[in-house]
Amino acid sequence: MKYIPLFGLLCLFSCQKQEVNKKNFLSPDISQGKTPSTDPSKTIGNGLVAYYPFSGNANDASGHGYSGVVYGATLTKDRFNKSNSAYQFNGMSDASGTSVITDNSIQVPNFNYGFENKMSVSVWVNMANTVGDFLNRRVDNAIDFDCTQYNTSIYGHFGAVGYTNGTKTVSLNTWHNYIYVYDGTALKLYLDGIFDAQIPASGNISNYTSVLNIGKYVYHGGSTYYQFYNGKLDEIRFYNRPLITTEISYLATH
Repeated sequence: MKYIPLFGLLCLFSCQKQEVNKKNFLSPDISQGKTPSTDPSKTIGNGLVAYYPFSGNANDASGHGYSGVVYGATLTKDRFNKSNSAYQFNGMSDASGTSVITDNSIQVPNFNYGFENKMSVSVWVNMANTVGDFLNRRVDNAIDFDCTQYNTSIYGHFGAVGYTNGTKTVSLNTWHNYIYVYDGTALKLYLDGIFDAQIPASGNISNYTSVLNIGKYVYHGGSTYYQFYNGKLDEIRFYNRPLITTEISYLATH
């Protein structure tokens, strides 16, 4: 029988443990020596900053801690008719817009992630009227990003990067998937997985505030004005990278 000194056994165990720990930080494909997957069902989690599936609450399912606080918004059925799996927003202000009658919103107070020059947003929207500012991080006209619908088309404003609206008509009281993609050279809009519009764009996305508002827009201009979104929202995703076309199609059909 061949004896191994105790020091040698400890060294062997330690070296193996360090190798295992290194592999824990790699994707399964890379750690197994395989080519990284291009299957969108497997890549859709890459670069995910925050994810709100609204499965009974407004928690961030990405694990990064950007959970929301619910103010009056109520759980409802999602696009698959599953109960308590989306949020209904019925906020209302008075005729002047300066007084809140019903506050229906979700606020994420610590959404301070700096996206720099790459970002994507995906959200499922079911609007009850033609105008609705449903997702924004802004302080008055100091805008980090603002995802909304103007009249009957998708609209996106990413601060100094630029803004644009779509050309396709969005039907009301129907679920639609809106995707906004900024890749450092262009701001692109997609409706239900299909390219809608784009503008040339460059520069970094600003970071004026850490407060993310869902279902409400607040503006201070002499008086404080409140605008509320009416409709349903579900499956909100923020990415620190541009989504590719296969991933956009996947999100619009799942």
